[in-house]
This record gives sequence, structure tokens and C-alpha cells, in this order.
Amino acid sequence: MNSNQTPSLPNAADAMKLKALIPELVNACPDMYSMAREAAQEILDKHGIHNIEPETVYWHRFNNTTASNPKAFTGWEHFGIPHQSLTLPQLVIKRFDVHDQDNADLLDVYGGFYHVGPDAGTYNETNEIRLHGNEVLNDLWAINFKVRYNDKLASFWKNHAGHFRALAKCSFIAKAMEDRESGRLSDDNFRTVIKAVAGNVSWPVTFDMLQADAPAIDGLRICKLEIGEFFATDILRIIDRNGRQIIYVPGETWGFHAFETPRDLHWWLLSLAKDTAGRQRLMSHFQLADHEITQDNVNTDFWLSVLEGVSPLGLATLLPIRKERPDHEQVGLNAMLDLLFSTWQHDNHHLINSTDEKITTDAFTFLSQATQVRMISDANYLMHSNGELRKKLWIGYLNAFNRLFGPLAAVGWPVALVVVGAGIANVGLKIEQAVNANTLAERKAAVIGAIFTAVDTLFNATFLKGSGALPEIAEANEFIAPEEKLAEAAIPQASLPTLEELTPGRVYPLEQLDSLTPFKTEITEPTRLDFEEKKYFGILQTPKGKNYILMRHDGSSSHFEVRYVAQMNSWVIIDPANPYSFYRNVPVRLNAAYNEWEPITGTGLKGGGRIFGKMPWGQASGTLPDAKLPPTAYDVPAALREELKEAANGRVLDRHLSDNSANLTTSEDALSTFKSLRKSLYEDASAYFAHPDLPARVEIPLFNPATKAKDIIKRIFENSRALVIGENHSAVGSKQFLIENMELLAKQKIKTLYMEHLLTDFHQVDLNTFARSGKMPEDLERYLKELDKGHHTDPSGRYTFLEVVKSAQKNHIRIQAIDCMSSYRVTGLQEASQNSRQLMMNYFSRLIINADQAARGSHNWVALVGESHANNFDGVPGLSELEGGIGLRIEDVAPGQSSGIEVDPGRFATNELKQVRVHNDLRLQIEVAEPVAPSLPLETRLPKRGMFALEHTSGKPFLVHRSNDGSIVRTAIKSDRGHIYIERANWSVSGQRFSSLAEFVSALEHMGMKFVR
Repeated sequence: MNSNQTPSLPNAADAMKLKALIPELVNACPDMYSMAREAAQEILDKHGIHNIEPETVYWHRFNNTTASNPKAFTGWEHFGIPHQSLTLPQLVIKRFDVHDQDNADLLDVYGGFYHVGPDAGTYNETNEIRLHGNEVLNDLWAINFKVRYNDKLASFWKNHAGHFRALAKCSFIAKAMEDRESGRLSDDNFRTVIKAVAGNVSWPVTFDMLQADAPAIDGLRICKLEIGEFFATDILRIIDRNGRQIIYVPGETWGFHAFETPRDLHWWLLSLAKDTAGRQRLMSHFQLADHEITQDNVNTDFWLSVLEGVSPLGLATLLPIRKERPDHEQVGLNAMLDLLFSTWQHDNHHLINSTDEKITTDAFTFLSQATQVRMISDANYLMHSNGELRKKLWIGYLNAFNRLFGPLAAVGWPVALVVVGAGIANVGLKIEQAVNANTLAERKAAVIGAIFTAVDTLFNATFLKGSGALPEIAEANEFIAPEEKLAEAAIPQASLPTLEELTPGRVYPLEQLDSLTPFKTEITEPTRLDFEEKKYFGILQTPKGKNYILMRHDGSSSHFEVRYVAQMNSWVIIDPANPYSFYRNVPVRLNAAYNEWEPITGTGLKGGGRIFGKMPWGQASGTLPDAKLPPTAYDVPAALREELKEAANGRVLDRHLSDNSANLTTSEDALSTFKSLRKSLYEDASAYFAHPDLPARVEIPLFNPATKAKDIIKRIFENSRALVIGENHSAVGSKQFLIENMELLAKQKIKTLYMEHLLTDFHQVDLNTFARSGKMPEDLERYLKELDKGHHTDPSGRYTFLEVVKSAQKNHIRIQAIDCMSSYRVTGLQEASQNSRQLMMNYFSRLIINADQAARGSHNWVALVGESHANNFDGVPGLSELEGGIGLRIEDVAPGQSSGIEVDPGRFATNELKQVRVHNDLRLQIEVAEPVAPSLPLETRLPKRGMFALEHTSGKPFLVHRSNDGSIVRTAIKSDRGHIYIERANWSVSGQRFSSLAEFVSALEHMGMKFVR
């Protein structure tokens, strides 16, 4: 299109036609848990049981804890902890086992239905649900849930496959437009990704273009992402002739990631797999059966038959075909991700995309078919393999079925609806969130809204106008722009972390010889040598199928347990305390010259490419120019800072900083200088606010109370360039909002986070160092930890000032201090008004923000301040009034009590001796679990199995949890080179190193445990 031509505008009728498909498609999409809940409700209704949520009806089975009780509906009562516990919807999916089918008359003897969970202790007429086990068994036969689910699945794909495909294409293009607009994709690479999969598209996009297939493009290949022998079901790789590639990951904040080499892709996968949350998000793009090792879940052959071009329509009767490989060689995706850390050290990338198969069909036809097969596979896995699930791995609190059903509310939905534009965060339910009709309806509404947003983006006329107009696809190159072209000038290159820094606690080549001692083991069974098969040469085998080698270490020979990994064509030493985990492993080989076993040494590679953040690859979204702000008239002079550092950091009693106090801690010159600066700041601030020059207020947007964070952020920055978050400093929700949405803020081109409590004269240099290097100076870390301790922030360590700063750095959002010692240490200032803190901080913050915006160019920003600084308080204009921003007061509320986002009704706070109204422009309530009083005994604080807390005993940290047998167990939290870990042999996190308590708590919660504040 000629730049002088007026662009054609999107057809509103096409947008409406596309939107009309969405509610019907979402409602028709099979949601396994929702369907199970409906079936459970049918059972309750049939038996006249009303006014109770199906999720609160439990089937409990007991072992030898039964006594006769004529008052009970079944005639029996039970004591202690149930052997098995399922909610009624879970029982609908699992069904009773074969033994129960043959002994239905005994179900009331050994079990029963109750409205209390597995921690009640006593089960009788006081908490029973009046249902007989044999009657429910017959009801389940009549419902035949698997057939019901499969029928709906078949109907969905029969009636909606074409619509699904069109919406998947819409979502892809919309995400590319978003990432280009945010600076993630260059114009060159934007053209290339669209041309590769949607070459029939031109601007404006039409409904017919979305419906039509796109031809393959010479010079560009579309491939699947493969790890080991496992294929992602919805991730696409676009590869040029030079081997450069761009990966598309649906459902994430950043959809596109550009890599120059396989080594760069390998490093990106490691950066995701290094922590529990990132690993689970990555694994969610693979079928459930591939995640772990079981006796019946290797479905690769089944997948290959589909991915070679066989249409999956009508494949509901197919069973997964097990890969022909001995059991001990079965390695699931989770273990494969662990093995990627070992192969990285050898500069070996063959576990990634080893087949490199090209998708020969239209890319969105492939996504549609692959999603259908994934849903069939997941349903078979969940409803046919329950007896074997998690048989060897993930042994901990919850039995196999509870562990499976914890996240089950998301099964089925993420697979399909993430592909068509629903973000992963919208699809699942939080672990602690109650599952009921309201939450399921809210989830469905959120999903529909997210897909609507993709359509709105695609048909947004503003993308076709002005200097930011979309580039023509016909001009696309058939190659991917090099990484240097994308961001060489944009990102200052800091030294990259070593793998040891990325994932401490594993065993790497440089330390293998020193780290083998914990792997030594004793063989307690007879062994034999197998000389017939070459790969078993030198392997000691036991009747139970274990394998060992004899290897010299520390001057003597020792036995080590090993496993063969076919994908690596290699044996690896495994941790004998956790033989089904590859978190700590050492690849070994038989030295051909001496016929002796030895560790395989590696190259000790550092990270690859250029790391841009949590999802780190692609064009930088633009960085601020490096500019050093000159000191203000109120900053402590550099020559006096070392002497005043303890006082500035709050380690000196306030009375020593009083104007009337004699100096006992520093020289009189230093203290006098500080007091003089403080007095000057107060006088100047008072003079300014006597006649403030304020900009016009921006329009405050109105929201539906249920509006999601993404849309709140987007709407606010459509109206203003500044969001001022007001908080109670001990609150969790405000920091949670920032941390969980930092990636979204970066995508909205927020470049700076202005923070109260941080001092320009004492902390900004360290903040700048941390921003550049990613390594936090000790002084800054100590101060932030003391700040969190003083304000009693989140005891889990997850939503704290420290984690806010870390999260901002990961997402390349700069932290700028907006306090100084003079504005912050105001206690003791004589002849000052009651609102002196608001006067001094707001005035100083205004100076800093204006100077910063002038030096680095006007840009979008967020501030985190106390709620009395966000908007007008006690006659003092807040940062929102001073800077033309919007104030958002974020308030913690108990679960189930949130009113969402609304115009702030305000609250009254005590300021000295009077009541003053705190009122921001908007208020957002975030549900936060109420803290349990630490004075209560642990038996009271942790009433249910799987609950845990953190405590210090004799100055040492401990994990305290309620175990599966009901006892309270304490586990020491150990430290290693600045990281923490625990040792519990049967836990998947045993031995894993965590950089913070927040990461540690998150990992335990992903195991299914529940943290008690």
C-alpha cells in the first residue's frame, strides 16, 4: 500500500461475525470438571439432597477404623484419617474400583459420604450425607461419564472445528500485532511470522481470510517443538534457511521468542524449567500422559501417527500406543527437562527438536487437529489410568487421585481455549479457589472476554493508521532478522549467569568429582552382569531391575545407581534417595581404553545469546537512555553518606534524629547537615503546597467490578501515562498485583517503577547496579529485607518489597527512588504540621519524577506508595494530582469478600490524634488468606494434611507441615551458597536449591500443599 493512500478500515461486520462464534464455541467446549460437577448434582438431586455444593460432598474410604452405630445412616461410623478421599465430582470421573464393583454391599461398611473433608477425625451421623455407596455406584453406571464426555468432545469438533481454526488464526495474528506494538517483534520479523503461517492475509484482515488456508512459503518451515520424544501440542516454530527461528507460544503474555541458534533455544528452555512455576507452564503445552513416568503413558507413537498427516477426526476409539522400550528406560517430560541441564554442559542439543519434522498442512489446521488429539489423549489418561497414576513419582501428601484432581478444573479447557486466545491465567482455577457454579461461570466469562480482546485487537483501525501502521506482508523477507539487528543497541550487555547461578544445587562437570559422595550406595541384592547386549557391558543388574556401576572415586571404588536414558544413548548416575528423579544426575561412560566408568566432563558453557527477561528472547521493547540525575538540594552530601548510612537505613532510634536531641551516634557536623536539609525540605514543600500548580485531572475510567488486571492496566494507560498504587505498607495484595502483572506492565511500555521507602541519596546507586547486572548488592538486599520485616509483609516471602524490586528487574522495568533521607526520616522534626510526611515526600517525589522524565524522555510509569500519598490526603495533593496520574488503592480482603475494582469509597485512618479520610481515585480489592495468629499452637494453625508454615527455632528456619498420617513434622531449611533447600527423600523438591523463601513456598504449593500465613 502506498503511504499516501488512505488505508481501508476493518469491516465491523466481520468483527461481529467472528465475535458471534465465541460464546457458542466456549460453551460447547468440553470442560471435564464442570461436566463431572453437573453429573454429581444429578446424583444429589435424584436422592433428594439439596442446598449443598457437589464439591463439598466427600466419599471417604477407611481401613480398619469402623464401628457399628445405629444412629448413622449407613449403620457405621469411622475414625481417624481416611485411606482415600474424593469429592463427588472426582468420584464421577474416577468411578469405584473393580473390587467395589464386585462387593458393592460392603461400600457402606468401609466408607461413606460426608460433608467434611479428610481431617474431621470422626465420621458419623453428625456430618454424614444420606447416600448409600451401592446406590451411587449404580448411578455412575447409569451416567457412564466417559461416554458422556466423549460424545460432547466429538460433537464439539464436528460442529466447531472450522470456527476453532479461524479463532486460532485470529489469536496468532493479534498476538503478533500486540508484540510488535510493544516492541517485542521488529517489523521485519512481524512480516515474516505472518507470511509463514498466514500468507493470504493483508490489511485490513477479513473474516474470509481467517477461514481460508494459507499456502506454504518456500524458505520458511513450520515445525513442532520437541523435547526428547515429546511434542508440544500447540507451540509452533518458524524456521528460516539459516536455522534462525521464532517460536510462538499461545496463552502467554509474550507470544513470540526469537532465537539465532539451537543453543539459544536450549538456554531459553532451561530458563523456564529452572523453577516449578515456569516448568509447569511449559509442560502445560504437552499432553498429560507425557509429563511423568508410569507403566502405561508413553504415547509417542500415537502422536507420530497423527502428526504425520493422519486426520484425527474419528480417532476417539484409538488407544495410545506404548513405545517399545524397557520400563527402566521410560523417561517422562519432567525428567527430560532435568536432563537438558546435563546435556547443556556438553554443548549437546540433540534432545531438542531431534526429528525437526515439518508441518506440511496449514498451520492452524494442524493446531486444530493436534488440539483435538490432545483432548482425546488427556481424557484417556485421566479416565483409564487412575490405578497407575503417579505410582512411582510425586509421593507426598495427597494420594494419587487427590494429586491428580487438584488442578483438574483446568483440564480440557486450557488445551483448546488457550489456542484461540484465552490466556493461561484465565483458564485454570487457583489452587485455593473454591470450585462452584459461580467460579466456573466467572472463569467462562473471563475466557470469552479474553478471546473478544484478540478479535478487538485484530480489527483495531488504529493499527492501520499513522507512523505505526502495520507493514505489508507482501514485503516480508523469507528469513528471520538476526538477534544483533533486533537488540544489540537496545540492551546493555551484562555478564551472563553461569548455569550454576541459574540452577544451583545440581551437579555440573566442574564439580562432579567433588559431588559424587552423596551418590554412593550399597547393593543389598544379588547382581549379575549381562554381556549379551552391548549397552549393558559393565552394568550390575539386580532381580528388581535396578542397575549399578562400580566406579573409582576418592581413591577407592564405590557403587553408584544408574539409569539408561535412551534419548541420550547414555547411562546417568542418579540420586539413590530419589531414584525416579533426574534433578541431580551425572552422565557417565565406559572408558574404552581401560574399561572403567567415568563421568562425562563438559565444556562449562555459560548462557547463550542475549537474555531479555523472564520470557527472554525477541526484540527489546525499547530501553530508556542512560541518564544520571544530579543530586537534589535535599540529598545528603556524598562525603557524609557513609557516616549517616545506619541512620538513613533505620538502624538508629528516631529520637537520635530529633531536632532537640543531642547527637550520640554521628559527628555533629553530619547530623546538623541532615537536620538542616530536612528543615529546608519542609519549608520548601510547605511553601509550594500553599499555592500548588497542578495539571488538569485526567478522566478516571469506570470499570465493571469483575474486570481483570490486564484490562485494568490497559484502560488506565489509555487515559493516563501514570498509575499510582496506594497501599497499606504491610499489605500483600498491592505487591501481589505488581509482581503478578509485571510482565503485563512491561508489555504496556511501562519503563519505570517509582517507589517510596527507597532513598535517592543512599539506594539509587545500588538500584542502578542491580538493574544492569541482575546481582543485587548486599546493602540493598539487607535494607529491603529489613523493610519487609519492619512492615510485617508477606511471611511467605513471595509478595514483599524485595520481590517487587526483583520482579521489576527481571522485566526490565527500572526502579527509581522517590524518597531521600530528609523526606523519609521526619520523626523529630520540630514545629512541623501533622501532615509533614505527606508534604515532604510528595513534594520531593514530584521533583524526582519530573527530573527523571525530563532526563530520560516522557514515558509511562507506575508508582508504589502509601495510600495517603496516591491522592489528596489531609489537604495535600497526592502524586496522582501532581503528575496527572490515576490513583488506585489496593486493599486486602478475606477470601470471598472482594468487590473487585470500583470508584474508591474511601476509609478513615488515624493521623496523629484525628480521623482523616483516605480516598484514592479507584479501589481494587484483592482476596488474601487471613493470617493465622502465630501464637496459636501448630496443631491449631495446621489442621489439615498438606498445610505448612515457616518458623524459626533457636534462630534456625524450619518447614513445619501436617503429614499424611496427621502428625506435625519439622524439617530443617538448609542453606548452600546463598540458596535454601530441604532434604525429604520422597518429595520432588528434595535437594532443589531456591533463591528465596518465595520460590520455595511456590514449589511446595505446586506440589499441592497449602501455605498458612
